[in-house]
Amino acid sequence: MDSKRIFDNLIVNGYLFDYSYKGERYQFSIKDLEDHIGFQINNSCLHPTTRERFFTDSINFISILSLGYAMNGFFLLEQPKKIGNDIIADFDQTKILDQLPSNDQVFEQKAALFVSEVMKDIDFGVFNKENKDMQTKLLEFEERRKIASSIPEFDYDKIPMETRYHCMQASFSEEEAREVLENPDDEDIQYRCKVFLNLAWLFANNLMVIDPYTTADPVEGVYLDDEDYDEGDGYNLLNYYDQYNLEAMAPLLKGLFFDESSNL
Repeated sequence: MDSKRIFDNLIVNGYLFDYSYKGERYQFSIKDLEDHIGFQINNSCLHPTTRERFFTDSINFISILSLGYAMNGFFLLEQPKKIGNDIIADFDQTKILDQLPSNDQVFEQKAALFVSEVMKDIDFGVFNKENKDMQTKLLEFEERRKIASSIPEFDYDKIPMETRYHCMQASFSEEEAREVLENPDDEDIQYRCKVFLNLAWLFANNLMVIDPYTTADPVEGVYLDDEDYDEGDGYNLLNYYDQYNLEAMAPLLKGLFFDESSNL
């Protein structure tokens, strides 16, 4: 939902937004928001951050952000600092209100009013206590990290030229396959081949989460540079996989890198 409409929705309807779950409609209220405070802001298990590191990163982010604000006369008076569970940043706002565009000014005023309305009904203590479900979530993260760390890395440099040749031959033409085989030092040709083989390898080894009606994304723990698959009008990895007949490479790539003793 558009964040700029949440406040309006709260004032008019008395809840933040509505949503659908298993065919039923529900309303997300301020009370529901309280239950989520301190739980998690990111469902990624790969980059856990300590509380102290979170405060440090937040302080640094505020300092960087202030450089942008300064362009509009919104000056950070001193370096942000952590006091207890609070981050204190003192800004000089004497010029900001008459310099901001009207839409931004209205939005900032709404944001301030929204926070004051929300905090009327929330015990500030929720920011100082660990959510009762945190330990369960941490255990889940640990298990997910183990699974992610067991996934081998795709290493194009370890794939023999003959295998690259047969992969390209299977999905494309003999001419394109020979181009890869006969130009081992051509960075552009080899990079193009790498892009194809990388995606085909993920599909061949069940490392893609597939929605047959929309697209596919790598499983957690796998990095894939989306820009490699953007041909000017966005990207859809499932369409890309189908368009270039990469499924034909599957027999040559299945199991590759999972067993270091396998014959590459």
